[in-house]
Amino acid sequence: MEKYKLMVIAIGQESKKNDQNDSIHNHHDHLDSQSVRDIARLHPKARWLVGLGNKKFCVDKGCANVEEMEWWESTSIGSFTFALWCGWVVESPKYKYYFAGDTGYQDELFNLIGRKYGPFDLASIPIGAYEPRFITKFERVNPEEAVKIHMDIRCRVSIGIHWGTFELTNEYYLEPPQELEKQMYNNGLDPKTFFSLRIGETWIVGEDRDYDPPFMEREKTGTPRLNNGPESDSGFPFPWIR
Repeated sequence: MEKYKLMVIAIGQESKKNDQNDSIHNHHDHLDSQSVRDIARLHPKARWLVGLGNKKFCVDKGCANVEEMEWWESTSIGSFTFALWCGWVVESPKYKYYFAGDTGYQDELFNLIGRKYGPFDLASIPIGAYEPRFITKFERVNPEEAVKIHMDIRCRVSIGIHWGTFELTNEYYLEPPQELEKQMYNNGLDPKTFFSLRIGETWIVGEDRDYDPPFMEREKTGTPRLNNGPESDSGFPFPWIR
């Protein structure tokens, strides 16, 4: 497996205190062996929440406090073949965050998540590694389906993830964020409410940012610039919900 981008964040002695680590599944682009070892060594008291079947992997890498969880199971924060894939809902007294993880699209499931746990203030939704569809459709959403998830779970702002780093599938590696913006327009939604960050970018939710990063290839694709452009007049919350 090749990388499009070199790792830009090293796990070193200067890393901040780490209390909690959440794993969605055990593919190497999500649960890297050396990264787990480094975190376990530098933060031996850190808590690990993993899907059923992943505890042994983490313990073998030196993690001391590992908790396995079933689907729909909740908790308070303070062998590969038979391991669950999962997403995470993180809830505080004021805000809700949803991490979808790798997933195919099933409308009943995501509408259920929206009804049971939503609406959400922020979500991380995968948008890449989707071609060819006859191979990936049951485990990876494309940008069109990612927008459906964004709507189904009733999320205020979503971040497109899982693209542009590892060479996993056949689509052009910069296509996912570009196609995501097209699908937001196609659904009459403000593209500033579902977008992708630069590799290594830090963004404080709600603050203005650069909506025209180089990976959008505005000149090549002929898409309009979003910086300093007109804001959507569609309103909030959730104008697409009938």
